[in-house]
Amino acid sequence: MTELFEKSIRVLELPQLLERLSQKAVSEAAKERALRLTPSTDADDVRRLQDETDAARALIGLRGSPSFSGVKDVREALARAERGGHRPRPDVRLAPRQPLFRG
Repeated sequence: MTELFEKSIRVLELPQLLERLSQKAVSEAAKERALRLTPSTDADDVRRLQDETDAARALIGLRGSPSFSGVKDVREALARAERGGHRPRPDVRLAPRQPLFRG
């Protein structure tokens, strides 16, 4: 990254903003992911991300904010399954229609 890019991140207080965002997350995995966010300088990426944000805001406007309470971090179970594991730990089993987070 260029010196100007790094200076812009400091001036815009991105680390502080990401810390505030992470405090709103409902799981440790989401907190970690929030803290790893970085700005994009690719115009196509920026447009795609803005389109996703617009779509999400439109859905929230129509249906209200989704509830993320009860989100379970299933990364460990997925990693075990990818290694050929057979059974997830009992505390990772999911109830029907329970939201997942895979970060």
